[in-house]
Amino acid sequence: MQYLNIIKEKPYSHIMLTIRKICILVILACIFSFKTIGAQTNQGFSLFPITGFLYGQSEELVYKSAATNQYRSELLWDLKPLFYFGLGAEFAPVNPFRHRGFSISAHLKFGLPHDTGIIENRDWNNNHNDDFTNYSRHYAFMLASYLADINAGYSWRLNNFMFLRLFGEFSFMYFSWAARDGYYQFPPGSSSVNVYGDVIRYLQTWFIISPGISLGLRISPALSLEGIFSYSPLIFSFNRDDHTLKNVTYWDNLSFGNYFNFGSRIVISPTERFDLILSAFYRRIRGTRGDTQIDNGSFVTLHQNIGGAGYSALDISLALRIRLNFKTN
Repeated sequence: MQYLNIIKEKPYSHIMLTIRKICILVILACIFSFKTIGAQTNQGFSLFPITGFLYGQSEELVYKSAATNQYRSELLWDLKPLFYFGLGAEFAPVNPFRHRGFSISAHLKFGLPHDTGIIENRDWNNNHNDDFTNYSRHYAFMLASYLADINAGYSWRLNNFMFLRLFGEFSFMYFSWAARDGYYQFPPGSSSVNVYGDVIRYLQTWFIISPGISLGLRISPALSLEGIFSYSPLIFSFNRDDHTLKNVTYWDNLSFGNYFNFGSRIVISPTERFDLILSAFYRRIRGTRGDTQIDNGSFVTLHQNIGGAGYSALDISLALRIRLNFKTN
């Protein structure tokens, strides 16, 4: 029990504190670079107030055994939608269609606590067949959520109308839900049993390291497009699931799988100092798997390679880029 108690006391706030420190360091590095390099070159520093929303789902999975892909349990947590606001900073070529150069950026977004849809829980507890055994449905309430991205790369001017950029990115996502009110069915299709209050608490974190590529296209002096794609198997997820009615806590330590992130942004430049950026990205994670610890209050058991998680969501955002160095020629 000593090992589990250490895990229980692990302060997830320290994770967010670390992420905030990293983002602040990146922003300070951008400002320093602006002061020391940008004044003599075509590099510039920008700030980005951001607002937007996510629309999709996160998945919490339990497999029947380490050797199979058959589900024992599947919980689908809605993000339909999750609204957020945030701030970003960037040090990059002021005009990538004219000059090549190094770029680095950081974005930190804060989700608003609110009802994000439904959480559905399906169970297949029969080891001898795939018959559906249990079903429950509740409201999903987002208690707290944070998203952070740190991106560094290099862009090449191809001509006056196109640029190419290669980059590496670290992404972090933190979601904390409560399943409130709703009903159970044992088995599915039988009479419903209503429940009230918080019945499940779920905390899901993601750490992703990914390379990527982007291609920019200049339509006019005031309008440009950029398409972006990244993929990686370097995925790590640490999650906690508290079933309050059953007094059971699940701890997942998951890794690897397939991460895809692709989309585009439209940049409208009404002046040299300000840009409006409308972005649409789809992020998908599949195949992440690992070990699960189960604490029922009396003893702890470790089950290897039966835990899993997934994520898929559309991210729509609007940002105002404020250029602190707006010499664009």
